[in-house]
Amino acid sequence: MLKQKISSFELIAILAMMTGTVAFSIDGMVPRVSVIASELNPQVLKKGQGALVFFILGMGMGTFFVGLISDATGRRPVVIIGLCLYIAMSLVAFLSMSLEVFCFHGRSKA
Repeated sequence: MLKQKISSFELIAILAMMTGTVAFSIDGMVPRVSVIASELNPQVLKKGQGALVFFILGMGMGTFFVGLISDATGRRPVVIIGLCLYIAMSLVAFLSMSLEVFCFHGRSKA
């Protein structure tokens, strides 16, 4: 089976996009935490900070497990599945109507 080699430019572009999604996600959410909390649960504004906690926990735990899985199966399938999960969970977070759904389902990404 012949494997198609990607150029160094393509590799750098892919890695930059994958790294950029994390930075874009956290940088887009941090300034608006109070607005997110007031929109989803106006009674308890302090719970909005939980979204950041779950994001950071998800990224930390996800990195550990994804590393083990990619060692066993290869990087390409893990990256494709991870990006699909990222898109799906971002849509769930976007469409969520409560803070609980936003924190637990919308940000549980690998």
